[in-house]
Amino acid sequence: MAPRGVGVGSGPALATRASTRVRTATKPFEQEVAAVKPRAKKAKVVAKGRKGKAGETVAGRVTKPPPTKAKAKKARQAKKAVTKGPKTVPAVEAESEGEGSELTSLVASPVPARQGTKRKAAEAESDSGSDLSDMGTPELEQLTRAVKRVRGGPAPTSTKAAKKPASKTAPKKPVRKTAVAKRTVTIAQAKAMAKETAKSARAMVDPRRAIINEKPTTRLTVWVCGEGSAGELGLGPRADGIDVKRPRVNALLSPAEVGVVQVAAGGMHAAALTHDNQVLTWGVNDLGALGRDTAWDGAREVDADRTYGEDDQESSADGSGLNPREATPTAVSPDHFPDGTQFAQVVASDSATFALTDDGLVYGWGTFRGDEGVLGFSETVRVQLRPTLIAGVKKIKSLACGTNHVLAVNDKGKVFAWGSSQQGQLGRRVVGRSMAKCLVPREISFGRNKINRVACGAWHSFAIDTANRLWAFGLNTYGQTGIATGAGEASATIDQPTLVSGLRDFGLMDVDGGAHHSLAVDDEGRCLVWGRCDSAQSGINLATIPEDHLVFDTRGRQRFIKKATEIPGLKVAHVAAGTDNSFAITTDGVAYSWGFSGNYQTGQGTDDDVPIATALTNSAVRGQKLNWAGAGGQFSILTAPWGGVTDQVMED
Repeated sequence: MAPRGVGVGSGPALATRASTRVRTATKPFEQEVAAVKPRAKKAKVVAKGRKGKAGETVAGRVTKPPPTKAKAKKARQAKKAVTKGPKTVPAVEAESEGEGSELTSLVASPVPARQGTKRKAAEAESDSGSDLSDMGTPELEQLTRAVKRVRGGPAPTSTKAAKKPASKTAPKKPVRKTAVAKRTVTIAQAKAMAKETAKSARAMVDPRRAIINEKPTTRLTVWVCGEGSAGELGLGPRADGIDVKRPRVNALLSPAEVGVVQVAAGGMHAAALTHDNQVLTWGVNDLGALGRDTAWDGAREVDADRTYGEDDQESSADGSGLNPREATPTAVSPDHFPDGTQFAQVVASDSATFALTDDGLVYGWGTFRGDEGVLGFSETVRVQLRPTLIAGVKKIKSLACGTNHVLAVNDKGKVFAWGSSQQGQLGRRVVGRSMAKCLVPREISFGRNKINRVACGAWHSFAIDTANRLWAFGLNTYGQTGIATGAGEASATIDQPTLVSGLRDFGLMDVDGGAHHSLAVDDEGRCLVWGRCDSAQSGINLATIPEDHLVFDTRGRQRFIKKATEIPGLKVAHVAAGTDNSFAITTDGVAYSWGFSGNYQTGQGTDDDVPIATALTNSAVRGQKLNWAGAGGQFSILTAPWGGVTDQVMED
């Protein structure tokens, strides 16, 4: 499709029209040069014939005195300048579009115009959007050489060569018979095209871009557990990959062959960043969360290169019913990103994925959901099926996702948020017809405080400032923000960032949130929990918690913890919260888990609740020094730095 205001033609006839237009435009200037010489000769003949003195009238004309050497030299220089014209700068190529198209036009870059009325006329024509046929002679010379090169003819080396009669020049080669799209481009349009081309080139590879984020480089071994009925475990289309009771090494994410360096768990999908800068996705793709095409006709696919064991053969014969294009970790096409893009982080919400670059840009795909269904990805896009640049945010240092919202903190400690705000999780309350405005990133005010880290629960948000103090906002029905205001009420929300005074004495280093509970780590390695506790979310024996730290329901059962309480016996480096389950990684690399385990998401091998924080000790992770855990909707992921040993694929 041609740019707006640009005509499109095709075929040899159009090329002939173009060359005719060039010759016609050149003619007036050639006549002007030719007219100068006859007048000079005529004046000289009259002067010789009558020998009249200077100023004498001869045949009704006034003779001129013989020019001095200085004047003659000056006249020759002026004549030479007019003939040659000013030099031009490199031309800007304008490629035609469509199948079988080729370069058929070159537009000269801005050229210094001659002085006087011609310069004013040229400027006026340029301002009014004149056609190339009205350009000055130097510009036409540049265009003539370009057209001859494209059509196969010789490119003239000078103005004189271009003005030779047709009989003295080399014969033109016949115009190609292929269908060629031809553009008629005005000077103003050519300048705009050149500016846009340069801008696009800088966006693709800009050596001046500032690198603000360090890319992760340590290869990781990846374990998964929980429910994989939608392919969210990334084990491929194998029947024994649906319910994984204990952590299992994901062989499709082999550290030796794939080299994952960072992982993110969403609601029912996951994403990973590899050492060679690929973004892998797997799981549910109903709303574009994987950023790639996963259409499948339902035919069972078997990996011919895989060696199946006896159990695997039986499982494959039965069939898992999984879509292999969703269940298998696969890279998002790099064609969706500018050349030179380098990724530093990936995060995932329920139905969207976001990737952060090393120079602080954010790309995303998928969509957000609200209370009434799909809310949209942006003001104009309902579901973003392929990666796109998120406008309005730059120089971002880190990202965090909730169920349907995103937080981003930049290099100046400012926080931006977008997505659903129906529970106040964006730090501002927007309802009704203004809901679409929530899909545009907007800064959240923390006063003069600068933020170092952000984190999200399902419908609430956290920020840790430079003084290691915790700020919270969003849904507060179970006191999950850590703020007493309205805690326990059916529709309690904290609509603006509020300092959590109950954690003021803890220097917090890490924080995360689930659906209705939260946990954090302070600078001494203490693991703190608060919020809902009626489904084992706390990991603590509730009988040991003082009653004044608890809120009870009408039947006298513990409903939620209103004051942050330490899980005894743990020195923790990292925490992660799922919907109603949690993980804590100790400083010596041991993973503890607890909470709701109906889909084996705790990795403890049971579908019963795990009320007390319990170490994971099955053979797959025993002796490993784990460094990270992520909890999705009904599945979990664990990682550890790869030591170069053979992957373990056994489970208890």
